[in-house]
Amino acid sequence: MMESAWIQVLLALLMPSLHLQERDLSADTGITYRLIHYISEHFQEPLTLEQLARELHISKYYLSHIFSDRLQMNFRQYLNHIRLDYALQLLRTTDYSVTRVWEEAGFNSQRSFNRFFQENLGGTPLAYRKAGN
Repeated sequence: MMESAWIQVLLALLMPSLHLQERDLSADTGITYRLIHYISEHFQEPLTLEQLARELHISKYYLSHIFSDRLQMNFRQYLNHIRLDYALQLLRTTDYSVTRVWEEAGFNSQRSFNRFFQENLGGTPLAYRKAGN
């Protein structure tokens, strides 16, 4: 209770010195939503930044900026994380072979799947499955 009162006092003292500025984020927010939605619908397909930019009718450079600014990663990283999440789900819930898993998830090769898997989880897909994650 006392901490809450002190926080309110501090905020009351700081508020007059703060310069608040209104930002119009609706355009960026709409584009961000559209690109996330599009990727979630098409991550299993071969997908490039250029193709995504064409589909959303925006510049690939602006799209790249949205990824780095809003999502804190580049397009390829984001896409591979979506694919990895789906692959993990398949490893947990199916008895698909690892080959079928990386194909279903949209990776273009077992080598790229294994490399991304290792970088992010520190092991192999088979070890992940055997551990029962």
